[in-house]
Amino acid sequence: MKIYGISNVSAFLDRVMRCTGKVYSVESDGETRDLKATAGYLINSGIAGHLAGIREIDLDVEKPADVRMLMTYVCRAGGAL
Repeated sequence: MKIYGISNVSAFLDRVMRCTGKVYSVESDGETRDLKATAGYLINSGIAGHLAGIREIDLDVEKPADVRMLMTYVCRAGGAL
C-alpha cells in the first residue's frame, strides 16, 4: 500500500508502532525493511519530531486490521493512499 503526503511523521510512526502485526517499508528495489524497528528508533531518539514529512512510502502490512487502522489515520490526517 502506498501512502503519500505524511506531514506529521511522529504521529504516523506512533500509529505504525501500534500495529499488532509486522509492518515493512518496501524500497524502490523491492527490498523490505522493518518499519516498526525504524519507527521505534526514530521516536526514542527524538529524530521523528524533527522530520519535515514523508512524501511517499510503500508499506507491506501483515494484518488487515492494521491496514484499516493506518488507512483511517492517513485519511483523517490529510494524507493520500
